[in-house]
Amino acid sequence: MTTVQPGGQGFNREGDDFGLGFGIVSARSENRTPSTRGTYSWGGAFATSYWVDPQERMVFLLYRQIAPTTHGEPIELFRNLVYQAIERPAAAAE
Repeated sequence: MTTVQPGGQGFNREGDDFGLGFGIVSARSENRTPSTRGTYSWGGAFATSYWVDPQERMVFLLYRQIAPTTHGEPIELFRNLVYQAIERPAAAAE
């Protein structure tokens, strides 16, 4: 479901690829998001959002109950804040 399918490249306006069940962050679109290449996601009814970043080993679920549905800026703000909160181990001193 998370493997790019023939004809699924550049499926949506952001340039992500598309598998059988999810949008997939591709090389073309990874510069527009803090998510790493290979992250897969899907938006649902009432502005719910789900995404998995295998490289960072994170799963995100954002359940908002908004009608009419609105996607975009609030979800991207949340995504940016989540990635900013990642703490990386300090590089070993030489």
